[in-house]
Order: sequence, then C-alpha cells, then structure tokens
Amino acid sequence: MTLHKTVLLTALLLMAGCTPDTPASVSDAWVRLPATGSTNSAAYMTINNHASTDLVLTEVRSSKFGRIEIHRTQMVAGVMQMRTIPELSIPPSGQLELQPGGLHLMLMESTSPITEGERIPLTLLSNGEPVLELNLTVSRQAP
Repeated sequence: MTLHKTVLLTALLLMAGCTPDTPASVSDAWVRLPATGSTNSAAYMTINNHASTDLVLTEVRSSKFGRIEIHRTQMVAGVMQMRTIPELSIPPSGQLELQPGGLHLMLMESTSPITEGERIPLTLLSNGEPVLELNLTVSRQAP
C-alpha cells in the first residue's frame, strides 16, 4: 500500500471513531431528550464489529446514570413491551442497530437533568473490559 493510501485509510478510521487496533466502532449514535422532569432516557447507535470473532457486549456504564440496561422492544400478545436482555452479540465484520422501537440502551436514574445538546459519556464493556468509550449528543430526534 502506498504511503498516501495508508495515511488516507488511517484518517478515515480515526474519523469513524476507531483505529486499526480497535475491535469496534459506532455510527449514528445519539441519546433521546427525555420528557421534562424524567431521569430516564435511551441511547441508539449502530455498532460495527471489526474483529474476526463475535463481539459480545455485556454491560454499559456512565457517570451520568445510576443504571443502564440493554433492552429489546417487542410485541407480546398485541402489546408493545420492553424486555431487559443480558447482552448484545455482533458477528465478525458485522453490525447491530440500536434504534427506537427495537434494541436500545435504557439510561436510568440520571445524576442531573438531561439537556438538549449535552454530551453523555458511555462505556461499552465485554465481560468487564471496556471496548468503546463514547460521548453521545442528546437530541429530540435522530441526527
């Protein structure tokens, strides 16, 4: 590979939020602005697995929230319900979309009011080990 192509590839990887050694990246990430007075919100994103093995995310942490759960919204007996699931699994070289009405991260018990435009720190973990450090922007709707 020429030096020009190597520099370009490295720049594109950094802009995408990953490096050649990073097993994952995210795109289209955001946090929904909650209803006035609510201490809960939700985070959405597309998670890309750059590794040659499954990426299994088992936990999400944030200094802004007391608790974060992985949820799936689904229709059960004609009623939409949210269910907590233990993990998210992304196949090698695959991606997984977290979006309204489907998989999402439920952000609960915020330590302070959540405001539009605020940046929310999140750490995605696999078996207790950090995989991605993120800062998501709070918005009324998807960017």
